[in-house]
Amino acid sequence: MRTNVVLDESLVEKAKVLTGIKTTRAVIDEALRVLIQLREQSQVRDLRGRLHWEGDLAMLRESSSTAYDVTPEALAPHLVIEPQLYARVAQAADEHKIDIDRLLSEAIRRYLWELDRRRISEESLTYQQRHAELKAQYLGQYIAMCDGQVVDHDPNVVVLRQRVRQRLGRKPVMITLVEEVAERPLARHGFRTETVQP
Repeated sequence: MRTNVVLDESLVEKAKVLTGIKTTRAVIDEALRVLIQLREQSQVRDLRGRLHWEGDLAMLRESSSTAYDVTPEALAPHLVIEPQLYARVAQAADEHKIDIDRLLSEAIRRYLWELDRRRISEESLTYQQRHAELKAQYLGQYIAMCDGQVVDHDPNVVVLRQRVRQRLGRKPVMITLVEEVAERPLARHGFRTETVQP
């Protein structure tokens, strides 16, 4: 589909830097994918507090296998799901024409993503609270924050991201550019959002 859109250049450039994506079109495609994913993930919240897991966590951590059979007959740890919830899951799987295992895996994946997003939000609040201190030490650099602490910094976000992933794996880490202000206020103009210049 071809369309013309007026974009905030600073947002597009910041997105390119943060993601490593080179073209504006690819940035927009990624933004749309993320927006759709976020909206779809809101359905996972219905499962919150309803899944009960039984198993040996130490055994899971030591196992080389990444997928586990959730059937009661399996020797691997299994999930115990309330009968009413299972019936609802089975109905949803049938309506959407997907396997129950696939639906549950996707729901758990989305739930874990939401937990990670919350951790990043907490890191963002910590960043805002500590902004003056961080600005004095890291102004103009990208920092990686985890558990309320700066775990690494670099002027190059791509290099920083690679180092952080090597060191911390998939643990949620907030990476941000330390600027003069902790958070720039946004002004909305119709469908456009612009950063307000001080």
